[in-house]
Amino acid sequence: MRQKLTVFSVLALVLVFIAPASVQARISDKGYRQTLEAFSRVACEDESLFEFNKGLIHALNYTNKRALRAFAQLEYVSADELVAAIRRLVTEEISFDNLRLLEQFVTLQGADAEKSWQFLEKLEKLDYSRGRVMTAFALVDVLTASELLAFTDRIEKVRESAGWALKAFLLLPGQSRESIADAMALIERMNEKQQWAVEECCRIKAMNAYKALEIIEQLGRFSITDAWNARGLFKQKITPETALYWVKNYFGKSQQDQEWLFFAMDPAEKALLLKGFAEASDYLTWKINDLHSVTDLLGREISAAALNGHSAAGLEILWKRLDWKVREEYKNSFYAALGRGKKQTAIAVLRKATGRARVQAAYDTTTSNIYILLSKGSELYDSSFRDILVPVLKDRMDENFRANLLQFLLAVDPANNHVSDFIISLAQRGKLGLFFPVDPKEQNRVLDLVTQSAFQDENSLILFSATFMTLLETIQPDTRTYLIGKMLSAIREQNTVFTMQLRVILQYYLEYYSEFVGEVDKIRIRMMMYEYGAIPLQAYAKTAFEEWKSDGKLSSLSVFHDDDDGRQSYLSNCHFLSKEGYRPRLSTSFRLGVAPDVVSQAASLIRSYDSQPSSTLHALFRLQSRHPLVLDWVQTMNGIEISHSVFLFQGEAVQAALLNQFLTGGHEMFAQRGHSYWRSEQLIEPISKLIEDGAVTEVDLGNKQRFMSLGSCGGIRAYSELATLFKNNVDILATVGTGKAVVNNPYNEFLFEAVAKSGKDLSWDDISEQSAKIFKQGLGEDYLQPGSLPAILHKIMDQKSMDTKTGEHGTD
Repeated sequence: MRQKLTVFSVLALVLVFIAPASVQARISDKGYRQTLEAFSRVACEDESLFEFNKGLIHALNYTNKRALRAFAQLEYVSADELVAAIRRLVTEEISFDNLRLLEQFVTLQGADAEKSWQFLEKLEKLDYSRGRVMTAFALVDVLTASELLAFTDRIEKVRESAGWALKAFLLLPGQSRESIADAMALIERMNEKQQWAVEECCRIKAMNAYKALEIIEQLGRFSITDAWNARGLFKQKITPETALYWVKNYFGKSQQDQEWLFFAMDPAEKALLLKGFAEASDYLTWKINDLHSVTDLLGREISAAALNGHSAAGLEILWKRLDWKVREEYKNSFYAALGRGKKQTAIAVLRKATGRARVQAAYDTTTSNIYILLSKGSELYDSSFRDILVPVLKDRMDENFRANLLQFLLAVDPANNHVSDFIISLAQRGKLGLFFPVDPKEQNRVLDLVTQSAFQDENSLILFSATFMTLLETIQPDTRTYLIGKMLSAIREQNTVFTMQLRVILQYYLEYYSEFVGEVDKIRIRMMMYEYGAIPLQAYAKTAFEEWKSDGKLSSLSVFHDDDDGRQSYLSNCHFLSKEGYRPRLSTSFRLGVAPDVVSQAASLIRSYDSQPSSTLHALFRLQSRHPLVLDWVQTMNGIEISHSVFLFQGEAVQAALLNQFLTGGHEMFAQRGHSYWRSEQLIEPISKLIEDGAVTEVDLGNKQRFMSLGSCGGIRAYSELATLFKNNVDILATVGTGKAVVNNPYNEFLFEAVAKSGKDLSWDDISEQSAKIFKQGLGEDYLQPGSLPAILHKIMDQKSMDTKTGEHGTD
């Protein structure tokens, strides 16, 4: 509600007073008539007062007419108060949401004109999200006017997550004054994760206020991990009774109790809880990843220079974020260093304690939860996966399951919902051998579980194919024969895209890795190919290199982040390009509205690069970290201009603008650099937003075959999403494990140079052969190159999908 006396308002008032009676008599507006009737019921004894205010009432807009009718509903409103309301409403702006709340407010016990105006004034102070929270009170009729005024004051002060939790509760049936007061008091005392859990609890189908309050009382006692895992469980299709059962009988218990309770559950209960853990895995993943170093609240690594700039109080704030067990262990050393003013020693202790807190986070996680974290391991840092979680799980498996993987899998996941993901993740990170049984019979039984899970659909099979080599290397020859037999049996059972992919896997390994296929198995695969026909694998590995260089240019864009990892990656990339003869310039392709003085500063630094390369590069990094500035590293080769553009992420809006220029500007390569958790906001989210807004069309995405270099860890997990996003017209270099700058830098540079130098149309097999030196000493084991098996399977799956749609809708 804002007082706003505009020129239009003044003219309206003047016109009302000077308009002839004949004009006013013709007014037939329904809202106007209803408002006059409401006013007349209060001012009926004073005809002159009624006549005098008719013109003012007509001057009110639709919303304010309804507001006046609301005031007229007050039980004890006087004519003078209603006239005052008319005069005030002429110059007020009331939102529709606030109007609906006012209409409810005036019906409450104790409501009068003064309180109603107070209520509107309080509503006007609220920001958008808290204003949306208040709309739920429009459905509540059990409070007094004074109580609702008090609640409005409290909602203004609570954090946003508390407001949304309260709104979800208010929308439940069965409210009372007591239930609302109790819920508000409980929610106010909660941390953010608990409040999110409350909101999700209230969304459970058939939930009511009474049952929700029982659950909310329990949630307030939970640890952050338990609250978030409970939220994950609430997202499943469960009843209020089931939710209450879990919060009373599992969550909130000690870790030791949760361990034995889980393994005593029946298969359906285990399956439900594991689904909840999977839904909630982001929190523990974030927690363990962020402890890889001293980080800020957003998980960004705090550089050594920034830590040195912290005061003692600032270091103590970082210290207090660590687990209390770890703080207890290191507190004497930390506070002794602070007390003596030895900041460097205190920082060293803080770093050591942070590393210890990372291990402690794994120890504090239940076995079943670790199983899920490893199954969904693509977002875990390699160190979080290999060095933190795997050792803890291995120790527990040795102790409780006699180091037997099969026993563990049957006990933890009898429904076999996550076994394939678990095995695939271990294989991707090179840890499968640590767990896999030696006995061939047990290997067969584990493979039964894996194939049941992996052979569910085309997408799960593609992830399976990415680690097929590792699996073949791990298992015994007899077990390889067993696995190939299961694949051949599945092919004979049906004729689908899925079975076509199985045929591709077997044919691919026969053609490219025959050393892993026994003689009898070779005969069986050839018989299958004879029966169903060989698949032309090269047809799915075509390149667009000749099209790329037809305009005389090859252009890439690499995006980094402004953290320690990003800085090192940026510097190593630019040093490498410089060593290979590339030189920097202000970008001629990407323009993001940089101020002229910044452009001049950058140009000056670029001119000094040859004489002072190291200091200039650091200065350029600092400049790019503060401004949306794009630099090109350029060299001409064989008449082709090769440009490698570098950029530091500047936020969602700028990234969307940058990608818009990339997609519509004819560029060939995008390289996502830095940690895996930046992948979504660097690439997937902004492109999705551009599509949603109509700034980028399907034609823009599919009219050019591009190359994506996913150098961050676990890039294979984004493979399917990117292939779909780019209408399958994209080739991808992806990591299945850890991304490495010693691969990313030379490969991206090599690819363009190979294309520029070549006098023929290169294939991806040619590129793979020529780039073999880059992947020497085992560095290539974590990478899948274009033309690899998963790439072929994706193209087959997406092509079949497009063919099906064409068949459904016909052709022009």
